[in-house]
Amino acid sequence: MLKVQAEGLFHRVNVPQQFPELQSNTIYSIPLDLGELLKDQAFTGKPFSTKLKQYFELCRLCDLHAGAAVVFQDSLLEYKDLVDYAKPVFNEDQAKSVGKNIAELEFIMSLYETRSSPFIMQRQAYLGWLLTCHDFLEEHDALIRQHGRQISKNGFPQFVQSSGSISRRNPIHSKEAQFVDDFYKFYLHWHLQGMTAPYMPVPLAPQFPSLAASRNCLGEGNTTASVPSIYAITGSGTFLETLEDALRSGSDNDHLSEWMKIVAHENTAKNRFKAFARRFKIQHYWRVLSFHLADEIYRKSGKIRVCLAEYIGVSEDSIRNDERSIEESLGSDWKKRFVIPS
Repeated sequence: MLKVQAEGLFHRVNVPQQFPELQSNTIYSIPLDLGELLKDQAFTGKPFSTKLKQYFELCRLCDLHAGAAVVFQDSLLEYKDLVDYAKPVFNEDQAKSVGKNIAELEFIMSLYETRSSPFIMQRQAYLGWLLTCHDFLEEHDALIRQHGRQISKNGFPQFVQSSGSISRRNPIHSKEAQFVDDFYKFYLHWHLQGMTAPYMPVPLAPQFPSLAASRNCLGEGNTTASVPSIYAITGSGTFLETLEDALRSGSDNDHLSEWMKIVAHENTAKNRFKAFARRFKIQHYWRVLSFHLADEIYRKSGKIRVCLAEYIGVSEDSIRNDERSIEESLGSDWKKRFVIPS
């Protein structure tokens, strides 16, 4: 069986045998906090249907096991881009195990949060742009329809990210070559490292090596880093301007031209990142609810919008405006768009 799996791309936990209801199904979970809001504010006035009870129970089981966002291929899979960063809490034993005290560890994590948060925001924003891009979804859906049987058997091909792109591993058997090659081209075209599940793409990530790796590869006093062109270069100076020129010139990115204008250095108004990051979550949760609970959410759009606004932390008008923007890009039936391999 083909397994072209990138280590660390996503955390995989096999579905426990005691939960057969999670096996042989594709189930997209929603966070428990959002589920509670929906139960309290949207699904009120009459007893829960059996389907509604079963779905919320499945979400609870997913959260119980690795905080999974989706059950796919008999595995519970997390999708980190849907989860807000939570600063870890350390104890004395953990600090001592790495030769630090708690204050030193908290400082290191604070530094990490400061440096990584802009990339996390941009990554979520790119996903929001990508998943509301008509051309991306057309190509995505066509590949799932074409290779549905292979995806159901093997999952999505995953590749190793190296130097800002993805690289092939071992030779593939001829009967699998077209399947793998089609997704390899798809990932390169849209600057992805892989797919966790349908409608859950994993963008290429910036790579910054450890100090030990820098010394081993390049010698004392040298280092190397990789920043995919889908990320913005902020700040000023000759070095950053040179990096910006290298990222934006000579590449075949016409299909990404709208996004490239957003991340371009001369575009000083980067406030669109927040809007696209928000749309990433909005389109996902609406699609999931429409996929699993189409009958139950009928005529409840207003109440669900209120719940999404409270969960994401914005006004109801912001959610409504985002929905309008998505509809302009994808059409009025965007919430119902879901192609699952079979």
